[in-house]
Amino acid sequence: SSSSSSSNNRVVIIMRGLPGSGKSTRAAQIAAEAATTQAAASVKALTAATAFLEAGPAVAIHSTDSYFVDATGAYRFNSELLGINHQKNFDAFCQSLAKGVNTIIVDNTNLQPWQYEKYVLAAWAAGYKVQEDVVGEFTKAAVAEYATRNVHGVPYEKLLVMLDQWRQQ
Repeated sequence: SSSSSSSNNRVVIIMRGLPGSGKSTRAAQIAAEAATTQAAASVKALTAATAFLEAGPAVAIHSTDSYFVDATGAYRFNSELLGINHQKNFDAFCQSLAKGVNTIIVDNTNLQPWQYEKYVLAAWAAGYKVQEDVVGEFTKAAVAEYATRNVHGVPYEKLLVMLDQWRQQ
C-alpha cells in the first residue's frame, strides 16, 4: 500500500563538504525534489485517505548555521554558541524523526564521521535509511574558490584547516 511504501522510503541525507562547496544549494534541490515526489504520490493516494494522512511531512532541512541567523536575517557566527547550537540542531532533527518526516537533510560540514555519527545512530534507531551526499572537491584550488563564495565568510586559512580535517578521516 502507499502508506507502507512511504514509511519504507524514509531517508536521512547527511550533507558533507567544505563551506562554499554548494551543500546548502544541493540540500535545497534535494528538498524540492522530495517535496515534489511526495506531492505526486499524495495525489495518487487521495482515494485512500489514510495513506494520505499517514504519509507524514515531506521534508526538513536541519543546519546548525541556521541558529546563527539573527532576527534581521544576518548570519552572526559566535564560537561560544557552537556547542549549544549543534545541540539545538540535533534536537530539532530528532523531532523530525519523531514526526516521521520522509526526507530529512542534515546540512552541516560533517567533515569527519564523529561529527555526524549521532545523527546516523538516531536515524537508524527510528528506522530510517541513511545516505551521504558529498559535495564539492577537496583540493587547494577548490578551497581558494570556496573562500571567495562561502556565504559565512570562512577565510581561506580556516578552509585549509578544514581540508586537512577531511583528509584525516
